[in-house]
Amino acid sequence: CAILLSPRSCLEATIATLSRIDPLTNVMNRRSIANQLEQLHQQRKALYSVVLLDLDHFKNINDQFGHSMGDQVLVNVAKCLANNLRDRDMIGRFGGEEFILLLPNTTTEQAQHVAERCRIALTELNFVYEQQPFSISASFGISSSQNASEPQQIIRQADQALYAVKTAGRNQVQIY
Repeated sequence: CAILLSPRSCLEATIATLSRIDPLTNVMNRRSIANQLEQLHQQRKALYSVVLLDLDHFKNINDQFGHSMGDQVLVNVAKCLANNLRDRDMIGRFGGEEFILLLPNTTTEQAQHVAERCRIALTELNFVYEQQPFSISASFGISSSQNASEPQQIIRQADQALYAVKTAGRNQVQIY
């Protein structure tokens, strides 16, 4: 960066990147995802799905193994999700242990297949803390532009589906 650009330009480029990317997981932050969602929605006859996922019992990981281990889990979850998405799909960190997937040109049924693939991949991750192995799971809620006319409504619907999964026992995928 410093070789090609002036120090000021390099600093501006770094700040611009930091304003879009979650520094821990290296995926889009909530603001960047919101912008991408708005762009998707603005497309004529936009078809897209939104998947919200929340790591199950994540507080227990932080409490039992420490926040550093919790951070490691989040980083590995982001990598795992990225490895199980298509090139056109987008991933962001929506909150503490909550992630969001934006799936362009994807019906809810197709999104369900993507989410299920991610759910299984997450359960196959193995972690070890002081010779104590543990695994994780996640709950997934899905909605799409087929079900709502506004991006925020789609997110609310995905969140409602996610909440229903949490009440039904976690580690599942549900369409709104």
